[in-house]
Amino acid sequence: MVLALRLPRRIAFPLIGVALALFVTMATLMATGWVKERFEGRFESVLVRRLVETSLATQKERPLLWRAALRGVADAPFFGHGFSREAYDLYRDKLAKEEGFTGFTYPHLRPHNQFLRVAFAMGVPGLAVFLWMFGAVMVWNGIWLYRASGLFPFEAGLLWGINAALAGSLASSFTLGQFFDSEVQTNILMWMGLAFSVGIGLRRRLNEGILVAD
Repeated sequence: MVLALRLPRRIAFPLIGVALALFVTMATLMATGWVKERFEGRFESVLVRRLVETSLATQKERPLLWRAALRGVADAPFFGHGFSREAYDLYRDKLAKEEGFTGFTYPHLRPHNQFLRVAFAMGVPGLAVFLWMFGAVMVWNGIWLYRASGLFPFEAGLLWGINAALAGSLASSFTLGQFFDSEVQTNILMWMGLAFSVGIGLRRRLNEGILVAD
């Protein structure tokens, strides 16, 4: 979708509209259980089965995890509870007991939402810093995409790709909470470092009057 913006508007906007319509339609059908009712058990692929079986109408585990995290954030909005696994387990298990839920897939489940996980651990100020970190890099990329537009296509492609990757990471954060896993964090920090390196290189080349890519 981000790369579609590079196309002419008469092509880009219809493509984005179709993509958004398909996403909303599929998400609605999955959330209501329509897909699960009609296709459950028909596929062998683990990934496809996970997608087909997604239904907020019948699966209560993940919404319960989110509500437990929100309750923890409400109790400690400024400083959070730290990264102790036991702190979140207390909120999750207490809420599950109150609602009579016993269907956890495995012990020590985390919130499965990166924003809630950060807010639970570091409070709302910590979440603000987390979002600022992503936003600052994406704005930095946007600045250098604008200043070097048409002059350095390779570097522009890198910046578009990094912004798309960061946007995808943020989108997945609504249902995943893996930023603090070393392999995920390493990739994201590498993208951010590459973005800064490309931007600094473009600034140097523009200042020196180098108007074509080497």
